[in-house]
Amino acid sequence: MHWLCFLGAFLILSVAPAGADMESAKAAYSRGEFKVAYEEFISIGQAGNPEAQCYLGAMLESGRGVPRDLSEAAQWYLRAATGGYTDAQVALANMHVLGKGVPKNDAKAIFWYRKAASKAGEQVHLALGLMYALGQGVPVPRVDREQRRFRPGQSRGGHRPRSGEPGADKPVQQRLRCDAGR
Repeated sequence: MHWLCFLGAFLILSVAPAGADMESAKAAYSRGEFKVAYEEFISIGQAGNPEAQCYLGAMLESGRGVPRDLSEAAQWYLRAATGGYTDAQVALANMHVLGKGVPKNDAKAIFWYRKAASKAGEQVHLALGLMYALGQGVPVPRVDREQRRFRPGQSRGGHRPRSGEPGADKPVQQRLRCDAGR
């Protein structure tokens, strides 16, 4: 029974310093002590803390306190994004849209924007909507592909009658019904 108490105390004590380390790392970052913050974020991030991983990605992306390294920044963002950290998901999506530190990949950008959309603000929804509107990173719906096969002004049932041709005086809906009966 005593070993359960010991185990519980050990787990509580082992979690508390990690939170304290994160707070001190964030405080160092806020004071502009980026090298100190980076060293603290590294140990916390390697232990799996997504917030620290996101800070590392941001520091490497901007070059604050460390040499700028977009590829390594993307790796830290990926770790944090996989851990469910929304800011990292957005940052990684942005990197994929721009091809910064990773190959340009609209489909991956859409994937990460979608992950972040449920928790993120308006700008993520705007970016996601814009990509959909432009057809970037999303499959083109079958209807759009089919419409591209026909010239403007043609119905699916055949050609659009020109003035003077039989059926030119009929409404489009009636012509489509007639064309469908062929």
